[in-house]
Amino acid sequence: MRLRRRVGHLLVIALLIGLLAAVPQPASASTAAAPVRIPVRLTDSVTESLPVDADGVLTALILGGTFMPRPSARWLDAVIADYINPATGDSYSPVTVEYPATLASYSFPDGFANLSNAMAQQLANHPDDPFLIAGYSQGSAIVTLMKLQLMEMEAAERPDVTFLLLGSGDRPNGGIFSRFSDEVPTFNPDSIGYFLGTQPTDGGIRTIDIAHQYELTSDLPRYPLNLVATLNAFLGLIYSHAAYANGPLPFEFPAVWPESMPLAGPFADEYVLGSMDIVKQTTGDTDFYFIPVDMLPLLGPLRTLGVPDSLLNIVQPALQVIVEAGYDRSVDFGEPALAGLIPVLDPVTFSLQFARAVAQGADNAAGLLGINLPFSAEVQDLLTLWTARSAELIGEPYYVLANTVNELFPLALGGGAIDLSGNGLLDPLMEVLGALIGPFTSGE
Repeated sequence: MRLRRRVGHLLVIALLIGLLAAVPQPASASTAAAPVRIPVRLTDSVTESLPVDADGVLTALILGGTFMPRPSARWLDAVIADYINPATGDSYSPVTVEYPATLASYSFPDGFANLSNAMAQQLANHPDDPFLIAGYSQGSAIVTLMKLQLMEMEAAERPDVTFLLLGSGDRPNGGIFSRFSDEVPTFNPDSIGYFLGTQPTDGGIRTIDIAHQYELTSDLPRYPLNLVATLNAFLGLIYSHAAYANGPLPFEFPAVWPESMPLAGPFADEYVLGSMDIVKQTTGDTDFYFIPVDMLPLLGPLRTLGVPDSLLNIVQPALQVIVEAGYDRSVDFGEPALAGLIPVLDPVTFSLQFARAVAQGADNAAGLLGINLPFSAEVQDLLTLWTARSAELIGEPYYVLANTVNELFPLALGGGAIDLSGNGLLDPLMEVLGALIGPFTSGE
């Protein structure tokens, strides 16, 4: 057993080295009271933290992602319109919580300190008003730490706050950090940084977690040795993770980020291969949303170069079957799902799914030529029937067997805070990059 665990740990360390290189890196510090290098700043359209007015407008404190210290007004408005208002059923106005938002060692603790200051200001000015805190990417990790801190308080002493996370790396099923540890940490003021583990869902604080399909940070393949799925997730860092609110720039760039899909029902209960229905599930205090994408990130560069979707749809069905084999969509989003060695989709069912996808792609190609393939619909229907029977007769026992093997060779590490900041070695470079990229994403 000890040897098997060592093998699993060596594999997960190798995977993390590759994966974390593409993730917005965290910072850690000895205390949450780190110097506040960037003050809380209000958006141009807001002059003070808003109370509930006659129109019922509430305040949303918002933290951007890496290299988004001051998100643009366009991005903020889109986040409000596409995610916050639909998910809550209320009307909000944004207040930006600025922080360095780089890979520097002080970025994460400064962000937490600034959020604490913004909350204190909100509560001092409007102690009885509900408000919302939203974070994207690196900002979502800061927001999750704030939730952990509030969970240390008695329920009656907590502020009336709702948390909203976009692209969270701590999403229980899919987060890049929860894939390798299912522990829920407690808040530690002496270690402010990313933690290797999963976000809590039992804190009694309303939380909304939103993820795009195939993004590296919150929809990481459960079986990362499926290299096609893992490569797709890496490209998803650009084409899916960065696509919230139509991209992070102050202007829309549809060649890379087409118009994003706002939250709108009716919602599906689970994801079905090829479906574009948004999925909503609830676990404890958290509503989880899953937004499918209409094009694999693997095909994103071709789409950006102008290849028509009609051509890409010839290969996408079969390619998506390969990618989806790296996931286990039967597990709820709020249930921790550790990474495994062996995919749980059995080879027979996979082959039937792939054959049907090839037939679908051939039908799409024939349609471009104005040709109707004989018996195409009948063949696809027959393959669908065989796939369902295979999943029942072969897939169910294979699922149990594969999970048993994955438990014997776990790709899991211990939880706790982790320091990826290089002890400040990158700080000078990050300050330069932050000064160059930050104004570009803010439109200054």
